[in-house]
Amino acid sequence: MSTDQMNGQGAMVPVRRNEVGMPGPAVGGAPANSGIVVDQNTVLAAMRRRWLIATALGLTGALVGAATTWLLIPVTYTTRAELRVKAVNYTPGGGLKQGEELRGEVYRQTLGRMVQGPIVLKQVVRREEVAKLPTITDQEDPLIFFEKNMRVTNPATEFLQMSLTGNNPADLAPILNAVVEVFLREVAQREAQERTKIVNSIDAAKADTRAKLGDFIKTKERLVKKLGGDNETAAEAAKARESFYADIRKQSVMAKIEKTKINAELSLRERQEKIEGKDLDEQLIDLHLDRRNEVLSAAYTVEKEREALSRREGKGPASSVEEYARRLREAEAKLKEVREELRPKVIEELKERSQLEEVLSTQALQRRLQLLEITIDGLDKQLVYEDESRNNKLAWQMELDELNKSIEQFRTIYNRLQEEGERARMTMSNLMRVEKFRDAVTPTQPDMAKKIMATTAVGGGLFGLIFLGILFLDLRTRRINSLDDIVTGLRLPVIGSVPLIPSSRGGKNSEGGGGQRWQGALIESIDSARVMLLRRASLENAKVVMVSSAVTSEGKTTMACHMGTSLARAGYRTVVVDVDLRRPTVHRVFDVAGDPGVCEVLSGAAKPADVIQESTQPNLFVIPAGILASESLRNLAQDGLGALMEHLRAEFDFVIVDSSPLLQVTDPLLAAQSVDGVIVSIRRDVSQMPKVSSAIEKLQMMGIPVWGAVAIGVDQSSYGYGYGYGYGYGYGYGYGYGYGNSYGYGYGNRPRSSAPAVPSESPSDQSSQPPLN
Repeated sequence: MSTDQMNGQGAMVPVRRNEVGMPGPAVGGAPANSGIVVDQNTVLAAMRRRWLIATALGLTGALVGAATTWLLIPVTYTTRAELRVKAVNYTPGGGLKQGEELRGEVYRQTLGRMVQGPIVLKQVVRREEVAKLPTITDQEDPLIFFEKNMRVTNPATEFLQMSLTGNNPADLAPILNAVVEVFLREVAQREAQERTKIVNSIDAAKADTRAKLGDFIKTKERLVKKLGGDNETAAEAAKARESFYADIRKQSVMAKIEKTKINAELSLRERQEKIEGKDLDEQLIDLHLDRRNEVLSAAYTVEKEREALSRREGKGPASSVEEYARRLREAEAKLKEVREELRPKVIEELKERSQLEEVLSTQALQRRLQLLEITIDGLDKQLVYEDESRNNKLAWQMELDELNKSIEQFRTIYNRLQEEGERARMTMSNLMRVEKFRDAVTPTQPDMAKKIMATTAVGGGLFGLIFLGILFLDLRTRRINSLDDIVTGLRLPVIGSVPLIPSSRGGKNSEGGGGQRWQGALIESIDSARVMLLRRASLENAKVVMVSSAVTSEGKTTMACHMGTSLARAGYRTVVVDVDLRRPTVHRVFDVAGDPGVCEVLSGAAKPADVIQESTQPNLFVIPAGILASESLRNLAQDGLGALMEHLRAEFDFVIVDSSPLLQVTDPLLAAQSVDGVIVSIRRDVSQMPKVSSAIEKLQMMGIPVWGAVAIGVDQSSYGYGYGYGYGYGYGYGYGYGYGNSYGYGYGNRPRSSAPAVPSESPSDQSSQPPLN
């Protein structure tokens, strides 16, 4: 057998089997979710139940709050003044330039802070024409008033707008104009100080440049003096020194050459011998070669290049030294070549002059040699002195050139600083970056935007607070909205689910196709519950079933009457017993006499057979509650309904007991001790999970089996398999039903048009009660 059950509209609901094999979860224990579970469906259900009252109360609260806010917020006025901040700035070295955007923005922000600073505001408050104004005299601290009510904004790139808000429009313009005047004076003073600072910095820089320029000029004069005068004089002196230097070098070289000749001659005289018949000595040949003019000229060139190289070594650049070395090598090669070329001639001449007498005496040559050595020493010392002088003057000339460049640069800087100082004095004396653009005037129109915004905010906030508060209070009740709340939350099997039928489809005159479809859906739902009940009864050999609820208005009487009618329609002899002794309604549903009934049987005034009444439905009988008496309640508490139930078990196939609410009186707990099981009626938007759970726990504590629940109008889309039947049934049992308000039900013969509507268990019971069929 399938473990799924079919709900009231044919939806299959997955369940478990309980301890007796009946489909459904095991009944017992606290709800699975003992706290408030808020999800989308729960919130939407709360809004569906409470949207009207929440909207009405929210609108009422919003209107009251908005009206109060409107009356409490005073009317304010605002006056405005504007200043123009020129987007130019004087910078040393650049004159007047377009100010950079970032610097201009920083400058405007600085001005905005200055306007609201204590330096400006204290001066404004101390003014006599401002201090006597009511707006200022009414303030404990006027600076706080300015801080709260004065604003500075930038409506455009070069503009500052100052606004002042207050309750007295006549005072605002004088106060704000005074702020503008004091502020402009402060800015003028600061600008003057800044201008003075700039001019002073230019003058200081100019004085420093002039001092350095004077030092450079003095240094130049000393160098010029060392070099021998100005540029032309120094050039002529340098030319003369070069000519003198060349002559000294030439004389030195010639003296050295002559010295070499004399040394050669003396050596020749000392070593000369008769060469007749003998080979010539190689040294003698070399001595004669050295006396030849060609050799002397080449030797002079070698000596000249050697001296030039010795002067450059260690003083000039490497490339210059290498060039002199190359030239020396070339001169030495030339000397060797000349000697080799003249050697044969010299040998021949020596042979011819073997007997040649010396022309010059040896003593004369020696005196000449001594004189030449003295001359050469003096010339060499003069050359050394000239070289040192040349090197010093070269360094001085280089220093003078660098000094001339520095003097030219500092003269340019000095001239520019002088022009800059003159421009600063001339230009900035007439330059003010901040000027008044528009004075403040007395405002004539109040500021309504702030008042409207505050009123709207309070009204909207109160509406939302009240609306959400009502939804929150409704959510705290944890009303049942879906089958999932019953099966998962209460862990209670669902025997049947009865849909809510709209009043336009469930009245006595709903004869159209739509009414027939709704009637068919209702009958199918009741019959589905009947199938579940019959299955349970067959498993436990049970006949007596009590239909109850946690509190009133949950549809227990509705379900008891529906169930009895469905069993009778299926051919079972069924009796509906009204045990709601304090508020009986079953007799009015079936249009039978209200007494005698259960109360009379309990008090002993009537026998069970005397209180059974037939209804218009075949196989359906009714036992009304009767007239309540204290003796009946006392006997109910002592003996219960045991005797009555035993009699009914023997006479009927099923006994359906309609009891009082479980949480309000003890009567249903006493009556439940004589029944085989209890079915709990649960109604959407009325039944509350904590109360239903409490009622079930009471029954379980007394050991009374709870077979399950019948759900009225619950949402079936959130649990189980969502499919159903849409058949329209045309049962010809002649039921008539009507409505008290929105929903109601009543039994009666169709020709009996005055069949009464079922009186609701409470006024709210008529708001969503499904009709009987």
